[in-house]
Amino acid sequence: MPKKQRVKGCFQCSVRRIDCDLGQPECAKCRRKGIECSGLARIRFAPGLASRGKLKNSSVPIIGSSSSSNSISRVQAATTQADEVDHDVELVPRTTAPIMTGEYELTPFEDAATFINEVMNVGRRQQASVTLQPWIPPVPHQARGLYSHFSQAVAPAMVVIDGLGNGYRNIILSMACNDDLLGKAVGVVAAQHLGLSQPEAREAARQGRTAVIEKLRRDATVAGPNAAQLVFTPSTWATLLILLVGETVTGGSEFEHLFRMLVAAAQNCDLSNVPPLLRDFLLKQTHMFEIIARPQLSTREGIDIISRSLDSHLDWVTSEIRGCETEGSRALAITEQAFREASELYLSRATTGHQQEQQQPSGHSSNTGPVATSAPAASDSVARLRALVSSLDPAAEGAHALVWPCFVAAAESTELGDRQFFTRRLGQIYAVTKFENVQMAAASLPLIWAMQDSAVKAGVGSSSWITMLGSILIM
Repeated sequence: MPKKQRVKGCFQCSVRRIDCDLGQPECAKCRRKGIECSGLARIRFAPGLASRGKLKNSSVPIIGSSSSSNSISRVQAATTQADEVDHDVELVPRTTAPIMTGEYELTPFEDAATFINEVMNVGRRQQASVTLQPWIPPVPHQARGLYSHFSQAVAPAMVVIDGLGNGYRNIILSMACNDDLLGKAVGVVAAQHLGLSQPEAREAARQGRTAVIEKLRRDATVAGPNAAQLVFTPSTWATLLILLVGETVTGGSEFEHLFRMLVAAAQNCDLSNVPPLLRDFLLKQTHMFEIIARPQLSTREGIDIISRSLDSHLDWVTSEIRGCETEGSRALAITEQAFREASELYLSRATTGHQQEQQQPSGHSSNTGPVATSAPAASDSVARLRALVSSLDPAAEGAHALVWPCFVAAAESTELGDRQFFTRRLGQIYAVTKFENVQMAAASLPLIWAMQDSAVKAGVGSSSWITMLGSILIM
């Protein structure tokens, strides 16, 4: 008969060498002592800072101590040396940014009020005046749960290949532990994702999001000669990036405003004092949103960015290919090629519509059909995209990144088999990420097809589905 595994008490009781009453979310003994209780969950830290890199053999710094400040300075100094970047060194010491790898179980929310109180006070709660060394950073247990969910469910969906280089986990969560506004934004996006299955978190997430945006708006009203330096900071840039991720999670319709703010932050932020790892991450993720969002917001913007900047704005994929030596390199190569094929298909459709508008007198309809793109050419592009997508198993790592190529191919499809294939693949991606924008994108396709089929039957060529975009961010 297998031996029953003993349930461990909280970390604080084990350090004090007393029996824990196993209370949740905090035990009674810690509550009476005035100590922040870890609960029964244990977080396993990913190996890193103190065991390798520039701080190898250094002692793990204690939060609030002078040695901790010295260690932080050493890491920040190391990250500013662009030519000597050690990728094992992160923006802050590992003790201020635990990488939660799956052993932490979320504590159920008692109620929305408790949840939002915890999220809105990330980074403000003072450490209890006890002699115990902090077992993790002084972050409330609800916030730890949200950070863990962000690390496990949201961060992997925002990169093609999830691994040690995932900046949403290694960089954003590191910053969130020390940046109040970014910490709230991360908590809000995690709550938005949790809200898909836990309705009690939705209202709290909405309130948290509103509070973060209001803070950004207040900061934007700062006047004076140094206003730009105070407003356009890496913290603001990262916060806007995370809020935009939240729009993809919920399928929100306000993504255009956040996207415009993100681009403004990227264009105006002084990069000279930004650590190289953070700078590169923010720039590449902004490029990712630009190459996908601009074609959806405006035909003119879509034509411009694809025709002029496609190569430079696919650096979020190509840089991963150069650094990947595993099976993931194949998925990355397929992703890059699929985005290129989808971009060319979009460009062909967009320029067709633009030429038709120029040739067509006001108030008159045209019966000439498409000008620049023939049906066989579009059909060939759809076939190539289907072959690319088919070469990657739906359950394979990286398959979730093909939302936009699948949508473009589906929208251009005229054959029932192609339409069914790409719709099914979007459903399979949604099953993995649970991002609502994927499901909403698939739901919009029947209307696009109905308009196209009606246009063909009326003898006016195929209708441009591009004009129907813009309500949600499809990625």
